[in-house]
Amino acid sequence: MRPYFLQIALFVGLVFACGNLHAEFATVYLADGNVSTVELVAVDRGQIQWKEDTRPNTPIQSYLRSQINYIDFPSTEAWRNAENEFESGKFNEAIGLYRQVIADPNSHFYPLPGNFVSLAHVRILECFRALLNPAEVAKQAAVVRQEKSNLPPDLRKPQPLIDAWIAISQKKWEGALAALENVELPGPESFFLKGIALENLGKSAEAIQEYSGVYVLNFGGSTMLTKEALVRSGKLLTAQEDDNRKPELQAQAKIYRELFGDGKLWAGAPEWLGALAEEKI
Repeated sequence: MRPYFLQIALFVGLVFACGNLHAEFATVYLADGNVSTVELVAVDRGQIQWKEDTRPNTPIQSYLRSQINYIDFPSTEAWRNAENEFESGKFNEAIGLYRQVIADPNSHFYPLPGNFVSLAHVRILECFRALLNPAEVAKQAAVVRQEKSNLPPDLRKPQPLIDAWIAISQKKWEGALAALENVELPGPESFFLKGIALENLGKSAEAIQEYSGVYVLNFGGSTMLTKEALVRSGKLLTAQEDDNRKPELQAQAKIYRELFGDGKLWAGAPEWLGALAEEKI
């Protein structure tokens, strides 16, 4: 791998070599709260150098790494392509593109918080969360922990949702519930994880209540999260065979059939539930 200061020098040089009339600028967030939009000159593990503008006589300024909170580096085509897939909800495709970013460190990694390699690891973790894959979340979380010093400050904070995913991957249901107690603002994902933990602890009624929080709060959010919550809740309600809860089950079956099933229910749903879904509420 090239020395890091050469990576930046080559990166900045290529901007002009490609015919751009204007240099691409980075936004530097300093530890003292100040923010500067600058032309990067050199970066190494100990310091960063930049110019406030592109005029030849502009002095070069040097800052220590300890003085930098993080940097918004000029985005690359590879990063933008990965982000487009992520924002479109194409998470498997996004994972492949983020891994391409990681595989090309000479273009995407500079040893300061905000570099695209470290951010790509975080994005892959978010993709596995969206894909509801506890085992892969746990593995990727270990990778992200190794990137901690190269992440922006807000991504270095403890994340109880990740702890809950890890506990679920290890079938530590009580541990998942304990982690979720630390979530400041519960949302669809935390309701879903709590539902899984309670379901596996045999607390079906409480699990159903948590799953309902997912599809009530998550319209417009992750469709996979809503779909899985409806299936899990529907299966639990079906198993209860409680006539008093049939209207609730009927509503869930209708929602699933219309939004996710193309007119059908989930695999393994009993025939009588299909007939119930056909009836008017």
